[in-house]
Amino acid sequence: MIRPFSYFPKDTFETLEFDKIIQILADNCLSNLGIKKLHKNNFSTNIDELNFKLKQVFEMKSILQNGQKFPQQNYFDLSDELKALSIANNIIEGKQFRKILACANTIEEIDHFFKKHKEEYLSLKSISNAVNIDKSIKTEIDKIIDEDGDIRSNASKELQLIRQNIISKSKAIQRVFGGILSKLKEKNQLAETEESIRNGRRVLSIQAENKRSVNGIIHDESDSGKISYIEPQETVLLNNELFELERDEKREIYKILKQLSNSIAQKIPTLNIYQNTLGEFDFIRAKAIFSIKINAEMPLLNNNGILNLKEAYHPLLFIKNSKLKKEVVPFSELLNAEKQN
Repeated sequence: MIRPFSYFPKDTFETLEFDKIIQILADNCLSNLGIKKLHKNNFSTNIDELNFKLKQVFEMKSILQNGQKFPQQNYFDLSDELKALSIANNIIEGKQFRKILACANTIEEIDHFFKKHKEEYLSLKSISNAVNIDKSIKTEIDKIIDEDGDIRSNASKELQLIRQNIISKSKAIQRVFGGILSKLKEKNQLAETEESIRNGRRVLSIQAENKRSVNGIIHDESDSGKISYIEPQETVLLNNELFELERDEKREIYKILKQLSNSIAQKIPTLNIYQNTLGEFDFIRAKAIFSIKINAEMPLLNNNGILNLKEAYHPLLFIKNSKLKKEVVPFSELLNAEKQN
């Protein structure tokens, strides 16, 4: 029976300042995904598991030092998005879909990286091999959501028609409003600001003594009472029609987002695997960066109870002295059954 791992004395973790190393690793992570992996990581005494994880760090270190372009962008934590999508008939917004798409892109880029390096980095590649890429995630989102997180006009025929009508109606309002504005300007009946926005409507700024000469709806008055803000009667109907079109647009966008949300919700198991995979690579990368900072070498492990340190130094002391441009004096030590400190 294998006994659970323990260390003695109990304050060994703090004495060795391992908590500071943990913080350095967290700072090296690209995202919260890697940090979560870091804090969930436990000590292990399984030599095969340890050798495999050391090999992964060694391979990532080689990638970074060789200047090879391993994907390091868009390691987004999608916890909020996936939680929202797991609720039946719930919707998420366009920018949230773009985050999902970006993560899917990164997964595909990682897969492409290992296909390009078929015979290299086999320990790291094993993580990527466990992922089944679903290209429909990218296709569905990109068809509906543009690069800014907005709904594409051609997301549906209905939306396309509504937006065409909005543009047409806005131009008509501009034309009519501009004509009225010019006439009143010639009559010198406008206030200095000439026009403004009140209650979401474009209004004329009319000198109070001239307000009865303009047919329309008074939306507001200035604090002094010298200016009245009037929506011309000629544009009231047009603005009402525009308002209805904008409401139709919102309803159609909601419908489109609901359909897309329901579709992507079916991909949650795949997206959870994507998240786990990105977290693994982020955590390994953080360890590789730390190993580069302290000039670390991959240790050779044994089950013989022998600890043989050669030219060793405390990593935190090395980092501190490196910043101060001070030399670190290494030490060598052999500990075994006959020789114990």
